[in-house]
Parts: sequence; C-alpha cells; structure tokens
Amino acid sequence: QTSADLAGLDGEVYIQKSQQGGGSPMIRGFSANRLLLVVDGVRMNNAIFRSGNLQNIVSIDPNTVETTEVIPGPGSVIYGSDAIGGVLSFNTYKPGVSSTSNLQMIPFVSARYSSASGEKTMHGRLVVTKGKWGSLLSVTYSAFDHLRMGKDGPEDYLRSWYAEGRSFNGADKVIVNPNPEVQRNTAYNQLSLMAKLRYRPNSKLDVTFGAMHSATGNVPRYDRLIVTKNGLPRYGEWYYGPQKWNFFTFQTGWYPENQWFDRLNILTGFQRFRESRHDRNWNDPILYHRSELVDVGSLNLDFEKKFSGKYFLSYGLELTANKVNSAGESENRMSGTKMPVTPRYPDGSLYETFAAYMSGESQISEVRFTGGLRFTLTHLKGSFESGIYEFPFKGFKMTHPALAGNVGMLWNPDPEWQISLNGSTGFRSPNIDDIGKVFDSEPGNVVVPNPELKPEMVYNLEAGATWMSGEKSRIELNIFRTWLDNAMVRRPFLFDGSDTIFYNGVPSKVEALVNTDHANLYGASLGIKLNLLADLILKSQTTFIHGKDSDGLPLRHIPPVYGSTGLVYEKERWYVRFNMQYNGSVSNDRLAEEEKDKPYLYVPDKEGLPYSPAWMTMNFAANYRLSQNLVVSLGIDNILNKRYRPYSSGVAAAGQSWIFSAVIDL
Repeated sequence: QTSADLAGLDGEVYIQKSQQGGGSPMIRGFSANRLLLVVDGVRMNNAIFRSGNLQNIVSIDPNTVETTEVIPGPGSVIYGSDAIGGVLSFNTYKPGVSSTSNLQMIPFVSARYSSASGEKTMHGRLVVTKGKWGSLLSVTYSAFDHLRMGKDGPEDYLRSWYAEGRSFNGADKVIVNPNPEVQRNTAYNQLSLMAKLRYRPNSKLDVTFGAMHSATGNVPRYDRLIVTKNGLPRYGEWYYGPQKWNFFTFQTGWYPENQWFDRLNILTGFQRFRESRHDRNWNDPILYHRSELVDVGSLNLDFEKKFSGKYFLSYGLELTANKVNSAGESENRMSGTKMPVTPRYPDGSLYETFAAYMSGESQISEVRFTGGLRFTLTHLKGSFESGIYEFPFKGFKMTHPALAGNVGMLWNPDPEWQISLNGSTGFRSPNIDDIGKVFDSEPGNVVVPNPELKPEMVYNLEAGATWMSGEKSRIELNIFRTWLDNAMVRRPFLFDGSDTIFYNGVPSKVEALVNTDHANLYGASLGIKLNLLADLILKSQTTFIHGKDSDGLPLRHIPPVYGSTGLVYEKERWYVRFNMQYNGSVSNDRLAEEEKDKPYLYVPDKEGLPYSPAWMTMNFAANYRLSQNLVVSLGIDNILNKRYRPYSSGVAAAGQSWIFSAVIDL
C-alpha cells in the first residue's frame, strides 16, 4: 500500500513502522540516514534526514514505480554520502515515444481495497505518444482507516484506550476503545501526482522532464500516543503535519560515441520538503508546533565509455545544495495565545556538497575486475544567534573531506556458477540534523547540537556465490563483514555544564551525537529461485545480521533473522502467489539500550523484561485476466490472523486482511 511495503515485499529489506503512515527501511543493520534513497537517479536524502526512523519513503507513489533496485553494502563511490548500509533506488514510469506520427493514448485505471487498514486507493495514468514526443500523467489518492491488528498474539499490543486530544477544553479524556484490536489514531490519507514529458528526436538524444507532488494529511505518531506516565497518557496530542514533497527533474541523455565518452547523462533536480511536528503534554493547554522547509538543488554529470568490448569506464561530477528553514511556535489551546519557541534546526542553515568519481571494469578471460574512487567535500553553515536557547556557541561553519573506494572481482568458472569478492568503503558526512538539532529523542530526554562532529566511515568485505540454471532458477549466497568507525552515536552530554535542561516545560536529560563509537557487523543472506515445474517457481529470501558496538552492546538497527518463502504459479491468464513471511525473536539481552527504554513497544518475557517475539504470517494473492484490458485480484494477507509487531515498530502489523483490486489497461 506504500513504497515502504513495496521495498519489503520480497524479504530483502526490513521495514520498521512507528505509525501506519510510515516505513523506515533497514539494510545490513543500517537505517535512516545511513541508507540512501534514490528516485529517478536523484538522491532523496536531504540535510535533515535523521538517525532515528524516517518516513520519507512513503512520499514515493508505489503505483508509479516501474522498478526497485536494492544495492546492499556501501555504495558511496557512485552515490556519495549516506550510502553506508545500502541504496534503495526507485525508477518511475517513463513515457515511450512512437515510430509513427499517429497520436496514441493509453489509459490505465486501478482500484484497491484492503480490509484491515480500510485502505481505499484509486490510481489513474494516461500515456500519450506522437512521433518523437511522449507524455505521462498520473494521479493516486489513498485513504486509510485506523489499522486493525490480528487476534492471535500478545495481549500487550491491544489498544484498550485512546486519548481524544484534538478537542481540548481544559482537560484531556481517556476513552475506552470499543474494539481493542483497532489501533485508534493511525488513520491518514495521501495524494500523489506525477507528470513527465519526453522528447527523443533521434537515437543520439533523449530528453525527459519530470514533476512529482506528494502530500499526506496529518499522520498521528502512534508510538508516542501509547506512552503512559503515572497511569495516564504521556501526550494529549502528537502528530506529524502534512508531509509534502515536490520533485522536479530535467534529464538529458546524449550518445555521441566520441573518443571521450559514448554516453553523457545530465541530470538536474529540485526538491522541496515540507514537514512538521505537533505535540502537547497530557492536560497541558500548550501545543508545540515545529515546522521545516528544505529546498534541495542537484546537478549530476555522468560519462560512460567502452573500450574494445572488454573495458568500461564511468566518471562524473555531482553538486548539491540544501537550505533549511525551521520555525517553532507554542499555542495555548485555551486562550489562543501563540509564542515563538526554539526551532528544531537553526533557521537558514546550509548543507552543500561537491563530488567527483571514477569507476571502471575490465574483463580478463572469465574474470571481471571492478574498482572505483570518489572524493567528496561537504560544507555546512548555520547560526544559533537568533535562537531561544543561549547556546555556548554562536553557530557552526565547517568543511569535511571524504574519500571512498571499492575493488571487486567476479569470476565465472562455467556458465552456471559465479563467484564474487568485493571490498569497499563508505562514509556519511554530518548533516544539519546531526549538527544543529534540538529535539526530544524520547520522553524525558533532549538532544542538543554538537558542532564538533566529523564524518563516520565504514569498511566492508563481502563474498558471494551464485548458481544459475536458465533464466528461472538461481541460488545466491552472500556473506559480509562491516566495520563502522568514528560512528555518530547519541550519548549523555553536558549543556553549559549541566546534564539537565528544560525542554517544552519538562526537565530533560541532555544528550548529543558524538564521534566516540565503532561497531562490528557481520551477516549473510540466501536467495533461492527454483523452477519446480514449467509454471511453478519457488522463491525464498532469508537474511541474518549480527552486530555490536565498541562496548559489546547490541546495535539499534539490527533486526532478527527475517525473510520470505513462497510459491508463484503463472500460466496464461493466472498469476497466483502464496508465501510466508517470518521474523525471529529478539531477546532482552539482544535489545539495544535505546530499545530497552521503550517497554511500551515490546512484550515482557518471563522475567518481566521487554523483548520482541518471533512471528510468521501466511499470505495469498491471485490475479486473473478476465479480458485483454481487465485484471481482477483477490488476496488474503495474514491468513491466520496473527497479532504481531515487527521489531522496533511502534504500531502492530495488520491482522487478517482481504484485498480486492481491479486494473483496467486499455
């Protein structure tokens, strides 16, 4: 139902959700701003992508995604900062062009309903081509009701009460939930638009302009709304305001095949992100509003050249510029009085990067060698002089250099086998969120700025073996070892000599990100695709990851063993899929310290300590083509109606859900 769900569909990417209107991917033990999101070749990560769980992936309309590529491991040579754990690359539909001058119009309409979330999605798309021109228009609207969990599972996840906070008139009210399986305060809606125009006058030039818009309604922060204090809810209100994303691209592909390059891709992008947070303590009339607007411009120049069929060279430049506008305000819900408060970030902050890279391949007999280097300069600037707090520093202005590289080998001893060895480094430069943020990491704790932060580095070794038989059978095993150095981690901190300050009227322990940690991670993944019969395929993907920090403590974004195994039957008008998704348990001694402080997300073990139970779901889906232009689908997710909550998630997953959809493709 969202691009987060799409990314986690095959069991390769783990998805955490703090609320229904969210989804934070995890790859190889890394998440949030240690993963890079890419849309149509443009990096989505901006200056305020945080180390905590992110929700920006839901701004990508899954109905417009043509392909999704998961690149595990450091990808900094090609993609730059943030590509430490991996890259998630989404490519949206691109209009074709026609060899004739006739006008062609291809409409596409789909509708979908899901019972557990009450999802109602309508999607329409129109492709128009005429000779050298092609265009595409797309619109999607989704409305989600309060999410219903399953019946069979821990009672700790039940929602027996909820707060009616939006109508505050002097006192908040706790309301008994008539159906504790329904997670009140999870409903939201979303609108997505896309337009593309393409011009291809000949085989050597291809120009595409794209525009996207995505906007949610208010999204309740469910994991904060289930927290209690002294037997009462901790918050009367906590919600994200509309998350809006505008995205414009202009891409030119030129194929001159000269002595310097065969292909030049010029990609310019502009993005505008709007987001806000709104929270109010229980029985407190003061509602805090904090809003951000981030403008991001980017330019990529990518060159490619082939030499005699055995050698390939790519090189290029990247420029990005981010400007962060941030504001804070308190509103008295009784009197209507509004007052300025400290913003989340220093207003007007700048985050800029310049990078150059080179990557090459060489084929020698049955072995292909790869290697590459990238150099990046990151510049940050911000001021605290206009802030509400009296900081012990006026602002920050810094430049960080970073160098990343990779070497690899791919050996094909025979047509059925492929052996790979790779070594790579990656980096993540501090952004405005790391350097200048003030926020509550959890109730009773506040994170303050640390202008002394430096880039964190990652070093990675991996090996893989792949067996292939034809196009439909494949078994792939990968193992990796990763070392994270100079890691930015949240630690207790002194602010003007004190370990406690007042934040939103509450005394809070001071924390800050510091470069004092390193981590050691290792893991393996096994992917299986076997053609059992002519029309029956077995698919399986399982991932195991283990990691600890320098103190031997578990890392926050290490999920348990997880994966998906299923059967796919495809013949003539039928497409049928049955699969099982599974997730191991996380005992208390394997929980990160940050997670142990959130018992409301977990279940008590025999000793009363929080842990995350294992779970497994069975799922079924069938598509049938009634005619050349009409496809109908029926699916049942979580057939056994299991009640479970994925590791680190704030919201329980959907219970048994009947899914109906229809597609008209003319």
